[in-house]
Amino acid sequence: IILHLEYMDTKRFPSADYKNNWKKYLFEKYRSFKHELIMVADDNALNLLLEIRSEFAPGIPIVFCGINYYDKERFDTHEDITGVIESYDLSGTLDLISTFHPQMKKLYIINDLTATGEANYKRLTDLYPNYRKKMTWQFLENYSMDELCDYLQKIPADIPVLLMSFNKDRLGDAYDYTDSIAKISESCKNPMYGVWGFYLGRGIVGGSLTRGEDQGKKAAELALRILHGEKAGKIPVVTESPTQFGFDYEQMVRFRLPVKNLPPDS
Repeated sequence: IILHLEYMDTKRFPSADYKNNWKKYLFEKYRSFKHELIMVADDNALNLLLEIRSEFAPGIPIVFCGINYYDKERFDTHEDITGVIESYDLSGTLDLISTFHPQMKKLYIINDLTATGEANYKRLTDLYPNYRKKMTWQFLENYSMDELCDYLQKIPADIPVLLMSFNKDRLGDAYDYTDSIAKISESCKNPMYGVWGFYLGRGIVGGSLTRGEDQGKKAAELALRILHGEKAGKIPVVTESPTQFGFDYEQMVRFRLPVKNLPPDS
């Protein structure tokens, strides 16, 4: 299998001009090349490909992964497409927070305004009716990184925080996941939870965690099935990603959280 890899870098460069240049680049580079399959990771890559597919890759099967919000009606309008939804376990992490903090009345949620952040917001608001009797949610979204860090230092110490993603701030400055959590955890004096495995060991207490490696592996398995003759449109979209409860013992000690409250097989 010969792989052609393209990295879009759209979280740092989200402008319409940049996106249009990407389209021109793809058409120019692959003008005379016939792919057998195209894989895309994350929402921005899929959105761009679907915009240009009829001209750029008509009839070529698509496998996606890392997609944060699954709109079945949208996908049903496209043929020869399948993939893996990044179905992180929000309920598992939210229920865990309630277990560790039974007296909580409020939860702060850090989330950005990128395509990933917007998908996070949709997922969260869909779930909110299940939790509104227990707690209120306050979203921390439209801040610069410095403003967010200043705000976090003023939050009462007994209120937990859920970190979704903060890859681009109000000023347009971009941060990868490692830089983002490093700055946030340095300022946050509250117990912080998450849904992604790459945050573990970098400042969160823990959560029901999804790993990108598992997403990629499953998407590769689907791609191989297609290359071996199956039709992409006949392979059901994988809507449940594997998750596992994971915790940082140092953070548990820091916030005096009892190990006896950990879910089984953590």
